[in-house]
Amino acid sequence: MLNFLNIKTLNGSAIGEHLNALAQLRMSVFREWPYLYEGNMHYEAMYLQRYADCADSISMLCFDGDTLVAASTALPLEHAETEMQKPMISAGYSADEFLYYGESLILRPYRGQGLGGHFFKLRENHGIHLGKKNGCFCAVERHADDPRKPLNYRGNEAFWRRHHYRPTEIMCHFDWPDVGTDENSTKPLRFWIKELNQQ
Repeated sequence: MLNFLNIKTLNGSAIGEHLNALAQLRMSVFREWPYLYEGNMHYEAMYLQRYADCADSISMLCFDGDTLVAASTALPLEHAETEMQKPMISAGYSADEFLYYGESLILRPYRGQGLGGHFFKLRENHGIHLGKKNGCFCAVERHADDPRKPLNYRGNEAFWRRHHYRPTEIMCHFDWPDVGTDENSTKPLRFWIKELNQQ
């Protein structure tokens, strides 16, 4: 891993002073395929405030000097958006079984050097500490033949499977504008789940 990075692990409101930097990082990374997210600071402020308001949330922030270059977040699913909770409940789960992983963001020069696995481990340990049975996240689904997909794109599915996360048939849907557009469109996202007692 990149040992020269300064990694801060924060809970709840301790993330407050870093919300703007985290919002900028989200908009930068999620602008790439497959999210193609045309972000704005107004939405980001509302979204991230949920983590600041939840005492049991966890945020891992990685700094290269004073620059935030990677971050990962999680919070109990019962504190996540209703749109995240409903599909799980409809599938027969209880929201309080899960730690929900909000995002794992790494700028391109810092990828492929162990940060993603480190983020998984920290969040899993936090979930176990909170007494959660499962960890989960959701990932956007795009058509394989979408012409916007980069020719050399390699997805994260194999990486997630190596860490014992498995795709489910549980889906949620969120709206956001694609890069270069002004209007929202609905995107399907698939839940991936792992039992936290797995190695």
